[in-house]
Amino acid sequence: LQGDWSSDVCSSDLFVAGNYNISYVSGDITVFPPLLAGWDFSTMPGGSGNFGTSPDAATATAANITAGGLTRNWTPGSGSGAAAAWGGNNFSTTASTRDAAITANNYATFTITANSTYQVSVSAIEPYNIRHSGTGPTTGIWQYQIGSGSFNDIGSAITWGTGTSASGNAEPSIDLSGISALQNVAAGTTITLRLVTWGATGTSGTWYLNDLGNTTGNDLIVAGYVKPVPTISGVTGSQSISYGTASVTLSGTVSATGPVYPADGETVNVTINGSTQNATVAGGAGVFSVSFPTATIPPSP
Repeated sequence: LQGDWSSDVCSSDLFVAGNYNISYVSGDITVFPPLLAGWDFSTMPGGSGNFGTSPDAATATAANITAGGLTRNWTPGSGSGAAAAWGGNNFSTTASTRDAAITANNYATFTITANSTYQVSVSAIEPYNIRHSGTGPTTGIWQYQIGSGSFNDIGSAITWGTGTSASGNAEPSIDLSGISALQNVAAGTTITLRLVTWGATGTSGTWYLNDLGNTTGNDLIVAGYVKPVPTISGVTGSQSISYGTASVTLSGTVSATGPVYPADGETVNVTINGSTQNATVAGGAGVFSVSFPTATIPPSP
């Protein structure tokens, strides 16, 4: 938070007290359930020309986010789609690498965006299942994009497995918590997840995100956390600042939509002209107070 704090200015121009920056730097105010978005493929009917709706709206989403539908970026050919699965056929038979598959549009995408006053962290892609035929794609990779930036690989290429029956191939969860770009993504910034696949040897070969365990639960799950963005309010100085003042005290309140407040003991970071002090939330309802020795505050730019 940046703002104006009315006060005098040292005659020596030691600092301008109005140039302060306050941010909430540790602890969680509250979290929502770990599912961010999930898709259930058990209701896909299959049949002639039916490889699943595209875009396919998420079956479940966490509160305070918007999930964009699961979208097929290639055009399936003729043929009959499998029931309880989402995917298609008509994959490039010359795409033997990630880049060639991207050029051929052989990928699926969906998006996650935090709503206003919230931020989102993507923690994992939960275990899922890939089904493919003997001439369908055999390999793939997950990627992510933040806003309009470039796509980045998540780990390395995945071999989908040798199984070609309706039971498909079980794929393990993918940990995303170590990717800093996917943590605490601001409201309105779109996260795009892309699943690229390649290695088909016939255009009739099929590939699907498959019903996991033949149940009505979600088969593709992206997990993470949605948190309200903390804000600082009611910032006041304990005294006016004049030449010779030895210290400055700022106090205020940290809160987020609800309202909800951080627990006592969490930290607020306060900066005046590049000089930083940490304050501890105490006294309930997000209250904090911090003192600066004026000698530690550099001159205003």
